[in-house]
Amino acid sequence: MPPEYNSMSVHLMLMGCCERVLMDQLSPVRKQILRKKQAKKIYNKASHGEGMPPLLGSISSLPTTSEAKYEQYFLSKAELRPSVVTRRQVGGVLISIGILGFLLKILIWNRPVTYYDRTSDPLLLQFVYTSPAARRLPRSGQLFCWVQTAKIYHDTRALAINETWLSRCDHGQLFTGDFFSSNDIPYSTVFAGIPDSYYNLFFKSRYAFYYIYHYISKDFDWYMKADDDTYVVVEHLKEYLSHLDPNIPYYLGYTLKPYLENGYNAGGAGYVLSRAAVKIFNEMLYDNETLCPDDIYEDVGIGR
Repeated sequence: MPPEYNSMSVHLMLMGCCERVLMDQLSPVRKQILRKKQAKKIYNKASHGEGMPPLLGSISSLPTTSEAKYEQYFLSKAELRPSVVTRRQVGGVLISIGILGFLLKILIWNRPVTYYDRTSDPLLLQFVYTSPAARRLPRSGQLFCWVQTAKIYHDTRALAINETWLSRCDHGQLFTGDFFSSNDIPYSTVFAGIPDSYYNLFFKSRYAFYYIYHYISKDFDWYMKADDDTYVVVEHLKEYLSHLDPNIPYYLGYTLKPYLENGYNAGGAGYVLSRAAVKIFNEMLYDNETLCPDDIYEDVGIGR
């Protein structure tokens, strides 16, 4: 080792190499601050007699008291000040939220519309077949249950509902558009002649309440509609309904409010109409396209 290099100088050389690598990753302002801090540290060591290796050369300028105060102030502010990238990111998030809110508003208030030829409803009666099991069901009682299903679910969802909770209703039927493989299942082909489509759900439900009221019975206290992926604890439902008057127009269910000011009950979870409500629907609303307009969404259309 050359005599002009002692152990301290070697140590400082290695540290200097590491520091230069780190310095390359810093911004120009931070580099300047760090260099001044290094210079001040070396100056303090030299002032205490620790010596300074020749390879570092002389220090032409050291920070004054005012500069040191400025560095301390600037460094503290720089650490707390959000970066430009962060501000842009926050701004981008806020803009995205605004755009999504605007699009959601358009989706809600400008949803697709549909139209049904209501004059054809009586013509559908010729396609309705009622199974012997359904014809044996009572025509009066506390609760009438009808479940909307389709042929693709006859051997799965519909079968499971028939084997579990449907028979606990006073009158429980499956409404579909095709024949089941067994007449032991209580069903009616109320939807025969109506294509299975999401856009026909309101048409189906509206027509189902019409068919029930005019061709099955208007003497039940309560009428429940459910989908074929719904499980109902019928005993609890009956207990709840026993405290209400069916002669008052009730429309019961899980209320949502995206489309209608007064809300509507979610169709997927099922909803219940009192005898008085079913009467109003059929005798005052069913044929009135102003009070009961067509809607692409079944639960929204019923909720009007």
